[in-house]
Amino acid sequence: MAAFEPVDREVNTAAVNTRHLQEFSIREAIRSIFNLLGKVSVDLSDLESKGSVPRLVRMSMELALQFGIHTSQLQLEHPRKQTMLKLGSECRVKGDDRTDVSVEVDLPLSPALVRIDGEEKVTIIPCTVILALQGGQE
Repeated sequence: MAAFEPVDREVNTAAVNTRHLQEFSIREAIRSIFNLLGKVSVDLSDLESKGSVPRLVRMSMELALQFGIHTSQLQLEHPRKQTMLKLGSECRVKGDDRTDVSVEVDLPLSPALVRIDGEEKVTIIPCTVILALQGGQE
């Protein structure tokens, strides 16, 4: 059995090195995103406290792994004013937790991230909007 120990050690070493490389890449991506956001004068305190950027980086890593297995496309979809969207699955409004309610967009704030697998279209991150019903206020 001693003859197999080096192979086991090599496999374990490769797994550990891969994990370290993955964690290093995640940390570097998070650092780069915060640096970029800092350059455009975004208030980073809210993003840091909620862990939004690290969560987004980890989700992106998982998506990248999926893309290695399946052919898919990612695209950003920005709704137009007066478009009807469904709350929850397609868009969200700050402070409004309703779902499956169709609403009219008054002002789009951020685009949706959508994954397209052949004919199937899956919203990964819904867009953020201000509703016409709110009179342009959040």
